[in-house]
Amino acid sequence: MAPEVQAAILGLFGAVVGGLLVVLGAVVTRRDELRQAQRVALRLAAADVVATYLHARGRLKGQMNTGAVLPEADLFPPERWLALARLFTLPGSEQLRDQVLELGAATLAVIEAKDRSKAEQGFERQLTAIRAFEASVRRAA
Repeated sequence: MAPEVQAAILGLFGAVVGGLLVVLGAVVTRRDELRQAQRVALRLAAADVVATYLHARGRLKGQMNTGAVLPEADLFPPERWLALARLFTLPGSEQLRDQVLELGAATLAVIEAKDRSKAEQGFERQLTAIRAFEASVRRAA
């Protein structure tokens, strides 16, 4: 084979390998960017969920201190359902399901408390659930 042909084949081979490396680098970079975007979306959705539970917690503490009766919309706001739906449509959210269930159970325990002592226990359980959820979000995202 003539040296010119060998050089042309080698040049073509080098161009193909170089092109493949560029494409592979772009694929890896795009995949990392997508994962980062998913982690950010998970954190933001989880923050919305926590915000709704913290809001309910504040309203329930106020109710306990004043004796006022809260409307159901304050205890179970539509924003919570939207935040939960947004959270559970994201990849990685399945790791948070148990903590979200505990958040709901702890909040319900406060709502259903018959006396101040039971309510205080519920508030402690709720705060523990919020912290556990936040820690799980940090691990998942």
